[in-house]
Amino acid sequence: MDSQRQEHHISWPFGRIPVVSIATSIILILTLFPFTFHFGAGSVDQGRLLQSTTAQVDMTLSPTDFLRNCLLFLPLGWFLTAALARESTRLRNLVAAVLACFLLSGLIEFLQTGLHSRTPAAADILSANGTITLLRVHDVGTGYGPPGDTIDGEVIMQISSRPGQAFGFALREDGNRAVRQGMLDLLRDAFNNNWTVTIVYDIDPGDNNGIIFRAWLTKP
Repeated sequence: MDSQRQEHHISWPFGRIPVVSIATSIILILTLFPFTFHFGAGSVDQGRLLQSTTAQVDMTLSPTDFLRNCLLFLPLGWFLTAALARESTRLRNLVAAVLACFLLSGLIEFLQTGLHSRTPAAADILSANGTITLLRVHDVGTGYGPPGDTIDGEVIMQISSRPGQAFGFALREDGNRAVRQGMLDLLRDAFNNNWTVTIVYDIDPGDNNGIIFRAWLTKP
C-alpha cells in the first residue's frame, strides 16, 4: 500500500497574501521610515566602493547587527514558507523564502542610500559629494561631536549633500601624516574655490559624524 502523506494545514485568518504583506510592510516601516527619499544629484551615496577600496577595509558584520537582521526577517521568512506549503517541496519553499528575503534586503539597502537619516548596514563605508560648507582645524585631542558620536580628529568638514552631518580625520605625527596633510590641502582648495569634493568615509549606523579616509576634487 502506498504511504499517504499527511498535510498540516495552517489557518490563515486574513488570507496568505495579506499576512505576508503585513510582515513585509512592518520591515519596510522599521528600516525606511520616514520615507523621505532624495535621489537627486549629490544627495545619494555613491554605492558600494570598488574592490580596490573595500579590500583595505574590515567589512565584517557585527554579531548584534546580524542577530537584529535575522529577527527582523524571521517572521516574513516563516510566513512565506508556510504560504507556499502546497506549492512545492519543503526545500524549494525554503529556498524561495530565503531568496525573497534576500531580494527585499537588497532593495532596502538601495533605498536607504536616499535617506539622510539612515545608512546601509551591509557596509558602513559610504561616499558623498558636494561643496564644503564648513572646514575646521583644531588642536590635537580636541575632538568633535557629542559623546558616543565623536570624531577623534583635528580636521572637520561639512558637505552640502549631508546637512546635519560632519566628517573628519586625524592629523598627527604618524605614518599617515603626509597623506592626511594632502587631504587637508585638497579640502582647502575645494573650500576656497567652491569646487565639488567627493569623500569616502566610515560611519556607524545612527551616527551623524564619520571618519574620512579618501577625498578628491572635481572642477566645474
